[in-house]
Amino acid sequence: MHKIRQILLFLERGVSQRAIEKEVKITRKTIAIYLGKFLQTGISFSELLKQSDQQLEQLLGLLKTIVPGAARNGCPFLFTDMWFINDLLFPSFSRLLSR
Repeated sequence: MHKIRQILLFLERGVSQRAIEKEVKITRKTIAIYLGKFLQTGISFSELLKQSDQQLEQLLGLLKTIVPGAARNGCPFLFTDMWFINDLLFPSFSRLLSR
């Protein structure tokens, strides 16, 4: 969530996607995907930054249950879209995979 907040902060300040890519070490493709998700919410960058991590994840549609109905059965496991996890945690690895 830290990197998502960094992206939001840079976008709020008008920093280019290329500069964000270099600073945050996330591909421009991923930044563009997040930008699209941010814009789909219809909420300004500054208002998104005021949200809690959980609210932000819900707004961006990042929280999903592993098994449908698992949350109703008391299963606490959640996961974030694996592409985003891979790109956030292993940016150089995802670059190698995309070649």
